Amino acid sequence: MLAFNWAIALGLLLTANTNAAILDLTTANSSGTINGAIYQQTDPSSTGTGVFNAFVQLSPSGNNDTAHGYNTTVNNILNNGSSSQHNHAITLAEVPLVVVGNALYRAFLLDINESAGGTNEFISLDEVQVFAGGGANLSVTTFGTVHGAGVLDHPGTLVYRMDAVADSFVMLNYDLNTGSGSGDMFLYVPNINFAGFLPSDQVVLYSAFGGQEANLPGYGATAGFEEWGIPSGLPNSIPEPTTWTIAAVGLVAAWRFRGRT
Repeated sequence: MLAFNWAIALGLLLTANTNAAILDLTTANSSGTINGAIYQQTDPSSTGTGVFNAFVQLSPSGNNDTAHGYNTTVNNILNNGSSSQHNHAITLAEVPLVVVGNALYRAFLLDINESAGGTNEFISLDEVQVFAGGGANLSVTTFGTVHGAGVLDHPGTLVYRMDAVADSFVMLNYDLNTGSGSGDMFLYVPNINFAGFLPSDQVVLYSAFGGQEANLPGYGATAGFEEWGIPSGLPNSIPEPTTWTIAAVGLVAAWRFRGRT
């Protein structure tokens, strides 16, 4: 079988939308920005979900290779998990503040859970939507009515969206870290986005995974749950990110090749 040409596939994706941001975080310590938020590969080296402070877990249903959902204790809402210990409301006060450069950000931690090796270690993060206010532990499953096309109909205020400008995604690699519960990526959302909200206001994080499988084989959600958590023990100041954003078709030629035979 001919090797899959990743550069051509990515070139076609970017040609379709030259405003798209595609972040390759499949190498250690890589990072970049999408719509003002920082996405940073990391290895906090925790020891499992019992230590990882998860507030939402998402798993594909049936034979699907995609998963999406948000933090709520209500079961069977999109693809969220059933454990209220790891699927629940959070407040703004619980989301830690960090300084990156000279700006304040709110920090979230993503832990992915894929299979090791054979290109099964990869997964795409296709969308992130963060809401402030609007109530806790809801059961909303519709999109596009309240905040515009493609956005969860949450009654809160949409304070951040990965795809606000264009259809963007992040490429992630499970093999870089030590298994489920170790943490794989920090998401830093500008604190100014939460201006006017109280520490007691609810924060809801919707995310979607695996949507690039058709274009980038191996990037589907094919194993266990993906989970978001509240990081702890962060330093007060974090170095500014390197830049791995692919924002122009002309840069695709520099993209590395991967393939399966």
